[in-house]
Amino acid sequence: MGIQQLLYVALGVILVGIAVVVSLFLFRTYAMNRHREAMVSEMNRLMVDAIAFKKIPTSMGGGGGVYWGYAPGGSEPYNGHIGSPANSGFRMLGPDVNYFVELWAEGAYPQRVKIIASSKIYGEGNFWSNTYNARIIASFDAEGNVIYSHIADRNGFQITGEWRR
Repeated sequence: MGIQQLLYVALGVILVGIAVVVSLFLFRTYAMNRHREAMVSEMNRLMVDAIAFKKIPTSMGGGGGVYWGYAPGGSEPYNGHIGSPANSGFRMLGPDVNYFVELWAEGAYPQRVKIIASSKIYGEGNFWSNTYNARIIASFDAEGNVIYSHIADRNGFQITGEWRR
């Protein structure tokens, strides 16, 4: 085998190696973005559910114009992260993501909902903010619109923590 053929083989191996590394990076990035999008989608679904609860009269088991009394399906009460006893909170533990829903009080009635989605794949799945906890946070106003924040990454959803494995 000639020197030229050996150089072609070596060049081919290097190019294939580079292609594999780039494809692994792209796949990992795609998987992370897909995971984030699924978390945002579930957060929006929870907010639509809360809005529907708010619009149902209290005589029919709804909120009668407020979020007070809303509890997501499959959730459990969780007030360990809420500072004020006037607020209410729930958590939903999932295989890949934990969701924390807070009902914030303005006066005597909660008129804001804060949802925190904490990844178990890329973080610890905890409520608390730390560098190892990959989370997405959104606060919704009385009408269900995302409350925009100067620290929000996109469309009012704040993405925090390290999103690495």
